[in-house]
Amino acid sequence: MPRAKFQTLTEQMYYILLCLKEECCGMDIMEKVRIMTAQRVCVESRTLYNLLEQFLASGMIRETRVEGRRRS
Repeated sequence: MPRAKFQTLTEQMYYILLCLKEECCGMDIMEKVRIMTAQRVCVESRTLYNLLEQFLASGMIRETRVEGRRRS
């Protein structure tokens, strides 16, 4: 039986959401996760943007600003 989406968070999901308590864009998130975890957790761009789209679609986060390709 598949698990319910977002019922349990992976470590990467947890740190991405933790970064989003303040407005930031994808590159900022990748850097913050590296710093918070002393480079123990690395979020690759493909994983990050895939998770952000899923969080956005589920209503867990919302987009606050778009400047060219930068989305916050």
